[in-house]
Amino acid sequence: LNPVVYEGGVPVFVDTEYDTWNMDPVALERAFELYPDVRLVVLANLYGTPAKMDELIAVCKKHGAQIIEINLDPSAFTREGISDLFLQGKAGEILPELVKKVLEGGSADA
Repeated sequence: LNPVVYEGGVPVFVDTEYDTWNMDPVALERAFELYPDVRLVVLANLYGTPAKMDELIAVCKKHGAQIIEINLDPSAFTREGISDLFLQGKAGEILPELVKKVLEGGSADA
């Protein structure tokens, strides 16, 4: 979030799905209706359950936005029967421990 604000961007938060706790594709579509100038979507897969990446990517493509995917715990889940989680966005990163610590309010160097 800080890099977005530092570079003059305005973050827009999108609601999550009840069943996955990840970004809701329907809510993302609604966010684009309210904020049509958004050009970057950043999402994090949480709690061992991947987001519905195919749907999220389709929404982003429809609105001309890029998507960055952060996988916080990729070892805990599979997606559509694939044993390894493949990054689906234009850019992605697997940062299991560092990102967890930062998002949970801990120190990045702990």
